[in-house]
Amino acid sequence: MKKKIEDFSKVQSGFPLRNTTFEGGVYSQLVLNPPKDQSIELHNVSFIDCRIVDGTAIISEGVTLKEVQFINLHCSDALEIDTRASLENVKVVGNRKPQMIWLHSTDRTEHSWPSAGENSCYIDISEYHGEVSITGISTSSIRINPAEHFLIELPRFQQADWNEINVPPLSFWRVRAKLVAASGSKSGIFSLDFKDGPQRVEVLEELEVLKSYGVMK
Repeated sequence: MKKKIEDFSKVQSGFPLRNTTFEGGVYSQLVLNPPKDQSIELHNVSFIDCRIVDGTAIISEGVTLKEVQFINLHCSDALEIDTRASLENVKVVGNRKPQMIWLHSTDRTEHSWPSAGENSCYIDISEYHGEVSITGISTSSIRINPAEHFLIELPRFQQADWNEINVPPLSFWRVRAKLVAASGSKSGIFSLDFKDGPQRVEVLEELEVLKSYGVMK
């Protein structure tokens, strides 16, 4: 069933949106931000080739996304998800659509929820190509493409002997580890936010050094 909602602020708190496909829609913004102590639930909902005009796509605390797909979401900014939202089998597919996937928590806590089953996950980004920054959530239940998405495990960085390892404090990887630490998380997932050039070569060389010392896998 195809549906169209002109303004997502009209999605009522406590009103479950189910079994719905938004295809080819053009919206000023996609913001799901229920008042405190209220909730919004999306279950079996797909956004296919939708365009967010002002680039604002925000999923806040109090939202439950279950079996929700974002396929080629034309959004010039990030799809921003507060990890206090409840996620189950969310999937994002696209080539820089949205421009970025940004999962984070504002309370310096790593959030997790009981898994619904062996084949379930919080979010699947394995078919997303673009910038990724994920902290504030248990990364063990996130599906990635290991060729494009890199797991930072904070304990490995904290235990490393940086006097021996020739990777400077302001390197791409060590800065990302600091972001993980600042979020209160044990791990995070990131992509390389540049396609080519000397910086990419340097970052990939440093990755191989970190792998040789067991800091990265």
